[in-house]
Amino acid sequence: MRYRLITVIGLFFCILTTPFCDENFLQVFGPSEGERILFTFPAQRDENAYQRAREFSQWFTENPPTIPVMIMVTTDDLPQLPVPLDMPETRGGSRVIRDLGIDRIAAVIVVTSGSDQGIVVTAGSKGYVTPLWLLESMHRAFTEADLPFSLSTHRVQLYRIGWARIEPFIHQWLEGGAPALQCDTNLPAHTVLSHIMNAFYRHSPQQNDRHYVVYRISDNYYFIGERTLVIIAVVSLAVMLLFVFVFSFIFGTASDQHIRDFLRVWWLPFVYLIITTGGLYAGQTIITWIFRLRFGNPDAWTLIPRVALAGKVLLSWFVINGILALNQLIRFPKGSFIYGYIGSLVCLFNTIVFSSIDFSLSIVFIIAYLVSFVMYHLKPFFFKLSGIIVLAFPFIPFIAALFAGTAEVLEPVYSGKDFWNVLIALFALPFQLFTARLMHSAGIFGRQNRFYMPFNLIIFFGASMVLTGYVLLHPVWSAEKPLRVQLQHRITETGEYRTSNALIHLTGLEMTEHASDNAMYAIPPEPAQLIGLHAKAAKFLERQLVTLTLQPLLPFQRIDITVETLSGIAVHDASKPFSISSDGQKAVFSVINNRQVPWECVFSADADTVLNLTAEAWTTDNPRGIRFVNAGITTDYLMEVIHSFTVENATEAGAGL
Repeated sequence: MRYRLITVIGLFFCILTTPFCDENFLQVFGPSEGERILFTFPAQRDENAYQRAREFSQWFTENPPTIPVMIMVTTDDLPQLPVPLDMPETRGGSRVIRDLGIDRIAAVIVVTSGSDQGIVVTAGSKGYVTPLWLLESMHRAFTEADLPFSLSTHRVQLYRIGWARIEPFIHQWLEGGAPALQCDTNLPAHTVLSHIMNAFYRHSPQQNDRHYVVYRISDNYYFIGERTLVIIAVVSLAVMLLFVFVFSFIFGTASDQHIRDFLRVWWLPFVYLIITTGGLYAGQTIITWIFRLRFGNPDAWTLIPRVALAGKVLLSWFVINGILALNQLIRFPKGSFIYGYIGSLVCLFNTIVFSSIDFSLSIVFIIAYLVSFVMYHLKPFFFKLSGIIVLAFPFIPFIAALFAGTAEVLEPVYSGKDFWNVLIALFALPFQLFTARLMHSAGIFGRQNRFYMPFNLIIFFGASMVLTGYVLLHPVWSAEKPLRVQLQHRITETGEYRTSNALIHLTGLEMTEHASDNAMYAIPPEPAQLIGLHAKAAKFLERQLVTLTLQPLLPFQRIDITVETLSGIAVHDASKPFSISSDGQKAVFSVINNRQVPWECVFSADADTVLNLTAEAWTTDNPRGIRFVNAGITTDYLMEVIHSFTVENATEAGAGL
């Protein structure tokens, strides 16, 4: 125990002698206690981030705040390495949350470049939204100051249900639990800051609403919070149930007949649900097979994601309609009322289901129920047909936003992840039942004297074939829309290796090197010189202290230094964080985006053990200007350098490499 304490003391002095370097610009204003408002400027988005941060700092110097304020420039918010090499917890805001603690952050305002005329606010990211109090406070402050204000999208439900892309500069904050929004503007600091601070001085958040609705009428925004949504939902559901089970059914003029019809076809929505869900999985399987057939990789759907999703929908609906055409073998009730009634019940059920996914969707589905309630009371054929179209109106903006999205947005719906195939089947169920009611009125639903081919089945078949041909024959990349191909360049003691990886199997790729692209063209090919890792071991009581010095020749984004031993413990204590495995015989130091050169670390190990060191370094910088020359292809470069050596045990003071 005494020797361990001495070792720790020795390591502590090593830490004190290691220079400290913070890669983020940071200034603090106001009181030292209390929750802080953080203004952050991502340098990867805005080349003037440091200048903007200094303007904000100057304003706070001249106007000292009464609440704690931090000004920060982050330099590494966006991933620079591909998965799984990227470590989000070590980047930008995620690292600040890890080091500072989320409880000490009252709000985060991400400031990026934008318009000289106004402010565009982003109030969410995929899966997360800005709390209502923060968004409403900013809106009120900018409106009162007559500053032009707009939201990048006012349908915040899209963020929560995942039908929106990840906004990288605020996603890390929202994911960590910090109230955050992003302001895109080029307006001077004094114009924006005075109103933002007034909003915080006047508003103390009593509620943290994250389920809310934003309506845009002309250039004005209106907000409905959780309490109002709950009141609307409770009252609406009470009225719905009253009409469903009392006035519209039990006490109707034909209540006896309605009850008999209901007992005959109560199973119909369950059959529709099962067939539709199965059809969606079938369409998904078929379109995946088509992409595999052409490209050799089912993930190639991301090259044309909207076409892929449209293909899944059309193929699924063809399968579904083909199965549902068998309704000609069944005798259904003569009246069409019951199908509309069951359709309205499904609308009521959908209100509950989709409100549980995102409570702010309740208003949309309540409107859909009200439309369905009116629909099944209308008897003329024209009103039955137009009612189906009106029923779709509340959902058109959401469907349009979905199909306007990227592969990242479409992926859950395309793959059926998180039960989206079941949810789509539930959503489609009222439309199917009201269509059945319409077909029943036209005399083409239920048992027929002879089999006929439904017209909608022919339409879906034709559309499916056209889209399938498009996927199989249409070029998906060109000079205007190049295909991204990853070029991995590995440098080891045994030589250099270059491999390519793409969503599509490609042959005949040609590479070239352009010395003029980079001043570091003449870098040496030896891994030891590129990584610049040195180790020196010295005996220290019953241990050996190993000093690692890292001075890479290239700006590597990540370097993993693995320390292994065949016996004993590889690393007991160290001046830098490390992870251990293999019963302590393996330890890994990860150096991420290090701008401190040289990087130094001191660790202790058993005195009589042999340590094997392996350094693996990655960078997306392209020092030799290597790239593909094929037309329509853009190169994503990744260099990996591997260097291994052995540190002999320190039998004498100062032994090592």
